[in-house]
Amino acid sequence: MTTPTKPTRQPAFVLLHSDGFAEFYGDKQTIDARIFCVPSMGTPAGEILAEEYISSILTPRQREIYYPGNRLALEKWRQVTPTIIARRNDELSLLRALDSIKEELAKIHLGVDKAVAS
Repeated sequence: MTTPTKPTRQPAFVLLHSDGFAEFYGDKQTIDARIFCVPSMGTPAGEILAEEYISSILTPRQREIYYPGNRLALEKWRQVTPTIIARRNDELSLLRALDSIKEELAKIHLGVDKAVAS
């Protein structure tokens, strides 16, 4: 008896542009993708109505998968500016420097332990 093979997951991603334009990238042969915009509502009742609206415009196949357990990714979109990218790069450089210092301190500590043990 052979063990069934697990299907290969296909890579896909969404690009959200700062002007609101969205692009979905994936294999056209294996992924059937659509992008929908949920209406902006200001009340809990309005949010429920927006979900009902989205559900009403989905095809039956899309409606079958429209459940939280089927969500593959979640991200809060925010505009990315050059200043934000520079700040992130600075933070990464600082973290790398701290990691390097930690490694040097570990080497010093190891040397002290060896000297004390001798």
